[in-house]
Amino acid sequence: MQATPPVEEQIWEGGPSQWLNFKTYLMCWVGFLVILAVGVMAWGPLDIQQPSLKPFALGLFAALVLILGIVAVKKYLDISYTRYVVTTERIRVTRGILSKRTDDTELYRVDDTFLERPMLQRLVALGNVVLVTSDRSTPRMVLQAVPKAGPLRDQIRRCVEACRDRKRTRVIDFEQ
Repeated sequence: MQATPPVEEQIWEGGPSQWLNFKTYLMCWVGFLVILAVGVMAWGPLDIQQPSLKPFALGLFAALVLILGIVAVKKYLDISYTRYVVTTERIRVTRGILSKRTDDTELYRVDDTFLERPMLQRLVALGNVVLVTSDRSTPRMVLQAVPKAGPLRDQIRRCVEACRDRKRTRVIDFEQ
């Protein structure tokens, strides 16, 4: 008599926080202010010396501001289009703006979990849940900048143990 397979239940879904992009956003704002300051300072002398440089300088400043804007928007979209789904059987990470990539890691393959809490993330109550796995395609999986990372890590660890018990699998370490 075969046992019925357990129903896979979703236990958590979310994505990384935009706080991961704090340094990028800060550098873009500083760059914008520097470009603005240089433009204002250069605008006066350009009137007197060579008026033909005005369109070129204006185009250069606009291009630099546009590049900074594109960098900031790209980083924003990269984070916005990253989703984590944790179920009782697997962890699924989906990334991509136009083209999507989904990586699944079975919970019974998770060997170890740990929590990283960098200073900036600690200030805003976020953390990284790091999973070390025996999966060849994803030996290390990181759920970056998630809220309540400690309880999530504990919940994942409990699900890993339950999944291993259901599948009757164990990890064996060989010492050399």
